[in-house]
Amino acid sequence: MSMPSVIKPAPGSRVYKDASGIILFGQPPEVLKGLLLKGIGSFDTMVLTDTREKDGSLTNSLEFPLYSFLFFSSGLEADARLNLVGDAVAISQALRLLRITLLGPTRKELESWETDKD
Repeated sequence: MSMPSVIKPAPGSRVYKDASGIILFGQPPEVLKGLLLKGIGSFDTMVLTDTREKDGSLTNSLEFPLYSFLFFSSGLEADARLNLVGDAVAISQALRLLRITLLGPTRKELESWETDKD
């Protein structure tokens, strides 16, 4: 059995890795590149940060880690589950982000955003 390890893939993020799984804490924009450089091809849990922005820098750029889980790590193909850890609002926002970016906004959302009718 391997010993647990903590890896820093990018400033503002950490990965905890042990025999039971891989947990990603913090998702700054460059985290996916750092994960790949550290040889971490997948993770099964993502802890959403309470702080969304710090000193003008985004701290929870969720799109790339979510897409990576779904498509790079074959999570979608394997019908795998990703554990999201955070408060109910943060989890709801992450799921909404996925829905909007993968399926597009609903007509009601487009209208509320006052987008051009065309």
